[in-house]
Amino acid sequence: TGLDSGEYLAADVYNGSSWTQVATYTGTKAATNVSINVTNYQSTNFKVRFRTKMNSTSEYAYVDNVTVSVTK
Repeated sequence: TGLDSGEYLAADVYNGSSWTQVATYTGTKAATNVSINVTNYQSTNFKVRFRTKMNSTSEYAYVDNVTVSVTK
C-alpha cells in the first residue's frame, strides 16, 4: 500500500547487542527494492527485522521477495 504521512516501513539489523535501523521507506510507491551492506554488523547473533507504522488498523504494508546474499 502507499504510505501516508507519518507511516513507514523500516529494516533493522541486530549486531549481537543492539538493533540499528538501516533503511526506511516512507514513500507512496507500491513497491521498492532496497540493498543494504551489513558488513559492519557481522556477528554470530546477526538478525534482520522489518517494522511498520500504520495509522489505521485497516492498512497494511508488506515485505516479500527477501533475499540474503553472502559474498566474501
